[in-house]
Amino acid sequence: MKLLIALLILIDTLPHPDTLRAALESKFEALTAARLAEFDDNQPPAFLNYLPSIGIAYTPAGEPRPAASFSVSQVIQAGRIRRNLKNQRRAIIQTAALELEQEKQKLQSLITRHNQLTTQLQTLQKIHQINRQIFDLQTADYQAARIDPETYLRHRRAFLEQSLRLQQARQQLADLEAEILTLCGIKSQEN
Repeated sequence: MKLLIALLILIDTLPHPDTLRAALESKFEALTAARLAEFDDNQPPAFLNYLPSIGIAYTPAGEPRPAASFSVSQVIQAGRIRRNLKNQRRAIIQTAALELEQEKQKLQSLITRHNQLTTQLQTLQKIHQINRQIFDLQTADYQAARIDPETYLRHRRAFLEQSLRLQQARQQLADLEAEILTLCGIKSQEN
């Protein structure tokens, strides 16, 4: 019964892979939106490209007067700037999409590793349960003085070492789950 409860706890510790992928995509959408917002905030307003140059011109009599000049090159330059900004925005989006695909591949690798570790842990728990029963029998034999203390202590040490390996496997799985949750931008249930 304890084994079944432990297995159910392990199964519930990590969200479904589709949920993890959706969280990862959501994280990258927010990251891309933040990058684009920062990029847009750092750009001067577009209308500044179309303002005429203002200055002072002198009349033939040598008197100063205000002057404004506008050139077609300003329109051409504004078009170039607009295309460059558009290309830079597209590059930000494409870079984020590439990073997302790389992170999805990493996530899939971590999920596969998680499944393998879960299977190994389940097997270790089954073995541990059998070893627990054997150790209980050896303890009964020791208490009935059917085996000597040295033999009993060797069996006890082996059982404790196996318990430690099981605990380390659980910790390794918990660490992997934390890594997966962090990658996807999900806060772990422990926090």
